[in-house]
Amino acid sequence: MTWFNNLRLQFKLLAGFTLVLVLLAVVAVVGVLQLQKASDRTESMYSHNLLAGQNVLEANRYFIAFARDFRGAVLATDPARRTTLLDLARTDLQHGSDYWAAYIEGATGAAEAEQLAKLEPLVKETTATRTAALDMAATGDIEGGWEMESGHFEKVLEQNQLLQEAGELQATNAAAARDSAADNAASSRTLLIALTVSATVIGFAFAFWLARSLSGAAGTVVRHLKSLQEEDLRHLQGAMSAMAAGDLTVTVKPAAERIARFNKDEVGQAAASVNAIIDTVGETVAEYNRSREALAALIESVQHNADSILSVSDQIRDSSDQMAAATGQIATAINEVTRSAVSLSGLSQDSAREIERVASGCRLPQRRHLGRFGGPVPAGSLRNGRAHPGGRDCLEGSRPGGRRVPPRRHSRASRPSARRSPPWSPSRPRCSGPPARSTSWASTASRLATS
Repeated sequence: MTWFNNLRLQFKLLAGFTLVLVLLAVVAVVGVLQLQKASDRTESMYSHNLLAGQNVLEANRYFIAFARDFRGAVLATDPARRTTLLDLARTDLQHGSDYWAAYIEGATGAAEAEQLAKLEPLVKETTATRTAALDMAATGDIEGGWEMESGHFEKVLEQNQLLQEAGELQATNAAAARDSAADNAASSRTLLIALTVSATVIGFAFAFWLARSLSGAAGTVVRHLKSLQEEDLRHLQGAMSAMAAGDLTVTVKPAAERIARFNKDEVGQAAASVNAIIDTVGETVAEYNRSREALAALIESVQHNADSILSVSDQIRDSSDQMAAATGQIATAINEVTRSAVSLSGLSQDSAREIERVASGCRLPQRRHLGRFGGPVPAGSLRNGRAHPGGRDCLEGSRPGGRRVPPRRHSRASRPSARRSPPWSPSRPRCSGPPARSTSWASTASRLATS
């Protein structure tokens, strides 16, 4: 039945209805055949039994009527009455002969053949004798005709007796045919009932099997879909909600199983689709479990890295504190070095100015005026937009004639302040200009001291 299970639903339903129709057609055909047989039996009973019995009884009745009418003609005194009775007797004899001939045609059974063997020669003889007696009576020989009729009276009685027996035989055969027809009708009715019940049972069994197979296949599909919806999808939805809430401990196990066996009809195609959905949901559950495990591992790694970073941050903070302390100490040392450098710079500048003063040979009452950056003001500097007058190496207190006056020595306490007097006073002697070598060396020493 595999080929039938793989048929489409419409073909299965059509096959079921076709089977029921075939069974009904078989019942109808058998019923028609049984009815035809009953009709044939009825026709045979009518033609061979009822009609044959009727023919033989009618022949006997007309033969008896002939004897009555012929006797009445013999006894009649009125010629017209006699002639009428003779004509009536001739008609009775003719009708009796006709019915007898019809009986002979319809009598085909063995019993009828045995009776015909006795009756046929006797009926022929009596018929011929009666015909001759009628002819003699018609010609006016009434006594001669009567003598001829009365002369075979015993044979006539025997004929009548045999015809009566033939009629009874046909009646018996008709009753037997009736009983046989009744039995055949009963058997036909039983057969029709049996076929009808069988067709009904077979149709109901096929319909029940078809409905059960379809409902079973559809029920299997529905059960697997319910299992998929109520277990796998619900658990997966809860796990996804838990993951969204930050809970990665919820695991999901696929519970819906694949449909093992299914046909190739529409329900089987639906079962195949359900299997594909179950496989897809199983892959989704597996992907969820892998994603959950990977995310948990990632979170654990991030937490471990965060702990490591926190530990390193603590170490860096300790190092920073140590570096800050060391930086403070370094800043203190730098400040000490800076103060020492400033003091050394001041001493270097003082030394440079003393060296320049000695090198230039100029006699300054206190300290030579410093420039913008602490160095000596070069010769020929501008004053009020004009070149400073004076020659080179002009000394304070020089006299005309080129003779130099030695500079006066001042103590540090009695040395006048350079800030109180302007750098170029009119009372000061004018210099003709500094010597080239001394000025260059002094400037170099001043820059070195400043740096």
